[in-house]
Amino acid sequence: MRYPAKFSEDKNGYVQVTFRDIPEAIANGDCEDSAIFLAGEALVCSMKNYLQNKRAVPMPSTLMDGEQIIEIHLQTWSKVLLLNEMIKQNVRAADLARRMNLSPQSVNRIVDISHPTKIETTYEALRALDSQLCLITQPTTPSLTHWQFSREETPFPDQRQRASTDAVNALFRWQNKGGNNNRRLEKFIDEDDKLEAILYSSANDQTAWSDLKLECENLCLRLEKIEEKTQLGR
Repeated sequence: MRYPAKFSEDKNGYVQVTFRDIPEAIANGDCEDSAIFLAGEALVCSMKNYLQNKRAVPMPSTLMDGEQIIEIHLQTWSKVLLLNEMIKQNVRAADLARRMNLSPQSVNRIVDISHPTKIETTYEALRALDSQLCLITQPTTPSLTHWQFSREETPFPDQRQRASTDAVNALFRWQNKGGNNNRRLEKFIDEDDKLEAILYSSANDQTAWSDLKLECENLCLRLEKIEEKTQLGR
């Protein structure tokens, strides 16, 4: 499951992640990658607090401009759906154990979102509540991002190629790292000292921008995000 998140900078210069749907979930990281990881943990922790207090976890809303997606593991999300349904029907774990003809200990593990459980088991638990877990496919939300590349200061400037040439090399390496993630270069403006590019990656590609930064660092390039635009149904 995918929750829209807002990325900003806090007063200490850390990357802060917040969620409209679950405002209790807040994460701060020293870089975007660590913030994404911590945001996922904060989201799950907040979900646990909702469920422990017998409150249904809010469903994710539609992605808005300027937001990014934080994904929750399918196994965890299936349990959240189960527990939400139990809260809705006022069914206790002991009641579910009787309906499934299982021991209370087994059901306690099923309803613990930290405990690994086969999704087939969660499916059967929902069936015991006269509900059904359904999986559907839908297009991912692509992201178009405008980046600017320029030369970092190096001790051997005469031994380097043009910044634009190195930037193209970085982009090709980045694209090849994506495998089947559909990373591609949409458009670029080439100048002697810099290259501006509009890049595409699927929204579920969690390493796209960290991979790009790494390739730029390897080639002594400076990378700057100019703007980002999300297009639905591309």
